[in-house]
Amino acid sequence: MLSDQGSIIEFIRTNINEFQEAHQDAGTSDFVTGILEKHEKIAWMLRTHLK
Repeated sequence: MLSDQGSIIEFIRTNINEFQEAHQDAGTSDFVTGILEKHEKIAWMLRTHLK
């Protein structure tokens, strides 16, 4: 699960600027940033639990 979260986080981080820059869509960029934050929190909780 942790590896999957890492993959999702990496994918979102590499593509998040496209919404703002290429599509001029700040709303979607903000929405995707919220999703990124949730996945980062889940990854943090998983890492903490696995220690």
